[in-house]
Amino acid sequence: MKTIFKCLVIIILMTHLSSCGERENSDTKISSDPERNLIVDDDGVDYSESIFFNDTKYVKQTIVNYDLNHDLIRLKSGTDTIEFQMDAMYVNDSIHDLNNDGKVDFYVKYQTTRGFLIDAYLFDKETNSLRTSPSTFHDYTTIDDKFFFQVFEDFFTLEFQKYQWNGINTEYQYSLLVNLSEDGEKYFKTFDSDTIALNKKDISPDEMKRINEFIKLKFSNSIQDKPD
Repeated sequence: MKTIFKCLVIIILMTHLSSCGERENSDTKISSDPERNLIVDDDGVDYSESIFFNDTKYVKQTIVNYDLNHDLIRLKSGTDTIEFQMDAMYVNDSIHDLNNDGKVDFYVKYQTTRGFLIDAYLFDKETNSLRTSPSTFHDYTTIDDKFFFQVFEDFFTLEFQKYQWNGINTEYQYSLLVNLSEDGEKYFKTFDSDTIALNKKDISPDEMKRINEFIKLKFSNSIQDKPD
């Protein structure tokens, strides 16, 4: 029985890694080292491969322990180490230029009861490496190359906090509040501790597009989650 379980773990692991490899190689700024190492023993599976973030080489290690109900992923370059668990909240990990500075970053996506979280390990041009401490974003929603929303829900109100990328740092701009009442959607803007009512036309087309997409997706998921 344990042998069958080991085979299933290896098949699932290799399928996951294969899909990750396709995603990573789809970006022309990323290349994978052909050297890959797979170790299988009575304790579990240890798979490692080399990945280049921009011009910096990292070893990505996936560790499966048969006695645990989650896997461990570790990214290492020199003394820099990024480590996280593929637990029940884990959705995926990806390589993407999140802040549009011309350098690819690494992020991990999690599903929570209140939405999605991403832990972003941004690439620091000064150190030529990924930050080992993540920047965490809640329901990260891109507006354009420079701006993004974090979205928070409080009963029937959605708060779209707008931020601007400044390299690997972010600057808060203001919040757009959308009240989803029976009388229709009502809009407000909060900045410098003041809140004012808005009309739809007061919101930029790019912002309104993302807000509508988020609301549509949210209600679509809510309908799907309802029991039959």
